[in-house]
Amino acid sequence: MKNKYLPSLVTGFVAAVLMSIPLVKHVGCCVIVPFAAVYALILDVKLNKAELPIKGKEALLFGILTGLWAAVFSALFETIITLFTHSNDFVTELPGIENMLRNQAPATFKQLMEQAILIYRHMATEIRTTGFSALYSFAILATNIVVDIIFGIIGGFIGMNYLNKRNKPQQ
Repeated sequence: MKNKYLPSLVTGFVAAVLMSIPLVKHVGCCVIVPFAAVYALILDVKLNKAELPIKGKEALLFGILTGLWAAVFSALFETIITLFTHSNDFVTELPGIENMLRNQAPATFKQLMEQAILIYRHMATEIRTTGFSALYSFAILATNIVVDIIFGIIGGFIGMNYLNKRNKPQQ
């Protein structure tokens, strides 16, 4: 049975698990997700006997799907970990975020920055008291989707080039 999308699901899940590791999560989007997309293409070639050379459309699809799965699972894991610990990097770094917003924003945006700080404080309070903030979870999911899909697409094209060059006969 051929399942065209299983390799991207598996590698996206593995990428999300790796991005849950504290020190790794900061480089996960730009290192792990592209590697996951490359490996998704390699798995597709091995498992489904996909045709080589791989076309750009297929590399794009695998990059998008791998990035999407990585984003969804990493947001889910982040939410679950936050639910149990009642803390996360956002809550820990909130004073620094507030300081940066107050000091770095132009004078014309001061009122907007104060509103953003109030929203951030509300999210942090929800996380500390209940372990969950719907707005925080949505923001993490939306951010992860955009960033992980971009890096997944990059990885998809890297994987396409790698597999297509590897497949060329030696002269």
